[in-house]
Amino acid sequence: MAKKLRVLIVEDAPADAELALRELRRAGIDCDAHRVETDADFRRALEQFGPDIILSDFSMPQFDGMRALAIARDVHPDIPFIFVSGTIGEDSAIEALRNGATDYVLKDKRLRLPSAVERAINQAQERVKRDNNERELKASSERLQDIVSSLRDVVWSVAVPSGELLYVSPSISTLYQKTAEQFYESRVLWGSLIHPEDRPRVATEWLKATQSGCYDCEHRIVLANGDIRWLHSRGQRADDTAVQSGCINGITQDITERWRQQQKIARLSRILIKVVRNVIAGKGRVSPCLVDLVVRGLENPNPSERLSHEKLSDRQLQILLLIGSGRSIKQIAGDLSISINTVNTYRARILKKMGMRTNAALIRYTIEHGLVE
Repeated sequence: MAKKLRVLIVEDAPADAELALRELRRAGIDCDAHRVETDADFRRALEQFGPDIILSDFSMPQFDGMRALAIARDVHPDIPFIFVSGTIGEDSAIEALRNGATDYVLKDKRLRLPSAVERAINQAQERVKRDNNERELKASSERLQDIVSSLRDVVWSVAVPSGELLYVSPSISTLYQKTAEQFYESRVLWGSLIHPEDRPRVATEWLKATQSGCYDCEHRIVLANGDIRWLHSRGQRADDTAVQSGCINGITQDITERWRQQQKIARLSRILIKVVRNVIAGKGRVSPCLVDLVVRGLENPNPSERLSHEKLSDRQLQILLLIGSGRSIKQIAGDLSISINTVNTYRARILKKMGMRTNAALIRYTIEHGLVE
């Protein structure tokens, strides 16, 4: 032992205490000792002397060894406690061990004392080390949980191949509008929220993941209020065991806004291509403001700044521009080679989406926003 051992001896016979210390020093154990034989002295020594180990007689006139054990376990349960007695019987020894004693050594077999002390000290050190590791692990786990709980993305772990949900972060309630408890209780809830058109593809990707260990899939979900959200889920098998065992840990991100931006860019690109083709073909004039609007939209496709006309489909936007340029319903039908009823249907949908009631309001909107000249 590197440091000097502090030994608290509970013994009414000074000679017996000295014999115990002699055995320890003979075995090369460097120690400081303090002897007590009363309840008060024992309690005081526990606090002031700060022992590394307690050696106690079992039966004494003024103090009882089992009482000393009870006090030590209550005040400092981490300090090893060894009975050194000439009167302890087998039944009493078993009771003492059950009550928390580390070991016991008979006085006529003191040669065992050094090895018992070393073993008790090593066990205590290992126990302290293990407790410290457990505390650090718990603290790390709590910090990780705090981090995961603060994320908007959903962190999850799913058993393979059973599909049992092992863990899901609290943010799932925000993304899916369902509580984590509901997902734990129902294995089919996750799949039921996937958009019907995407379910076969998601099922195929998950099956591939159970075989390859890697999951990467974008899909839609349908919320209880009818809203549709786009999600991107990525996961990795957490073990190196057989292919179809263990679990897949992953994260799911809401990419709805990114998807809308991509759709807007694609749509603006299509509009710009049509504008350029019409200009090249000499099919009328196009407002430079419209071209500028398309270009600005491509450069900064921010969905939070969507104008009313950006909610329209390509065909609806085309008809809006024609209405804004002063074309009649009949002329629009002829230009697009569709029926007047079809044009009227599109017009009704445009008015509803843009929150307007008349063609005049549509024309005024296109002029104010520079869509036509």
